[in-house]
Amino acid sequence: MRLKTLLLLALAGVLTLAGVPAGAEGPRKAGADYSYEDMNHHFGAPNTSTGIWDTRDAYVFKLKRGERFVSVSIADDEEGPVAGAIVQRVWDYESEGASVGHSVTHFDFCGETEEPVKVVRRIDVEIVLKKGTCQDGTPSAPTEGHMFLEFFEKR
Repeated sequence: MRLKTLLLLALAGVLTLAGVPAGAEGPRKAGADYSYEDMNHHFGAPNTSTGIWDTRDAYVFKLKRGERFVSVSIADDEEGPVAGAIVQRVWDYESEGASVGHSVTHFDFCGETEEPVKVVRRIDVEIVLKKGTCQDGTPSAPTEGHMFLEFFEKR
């Protein structure tokens, strides 16, 4: 029993030295279903040239303590690629009829992110689905499906 305890302590020390905290469970997984008919969702591309955003156009995910990176994958039921954006914004002014803010994170992708994207602590991560085209010109026509997210403390 004593040897087993020593081996476990040694393994925990090696993992800590390797940058993996003892007891680490890997990335946190989250996701959401989406549908073209969602009452609370309107597909569209946020107008990044004017900075005008419609908050109905985003699926919002809260960051947990220590999370610094996110990866996203979108699986559409029609099996076509879906353009999306990872957005974090700070509101400069809010009132009943309008809100004015600016993006502190904006990362466009098609289908999935190639690697985790750095995000700003304590600001919600928003995923916006875009109808139109991906950056490479591939058509993006979201119908319904599921988005998968993984949140990481380190990349």
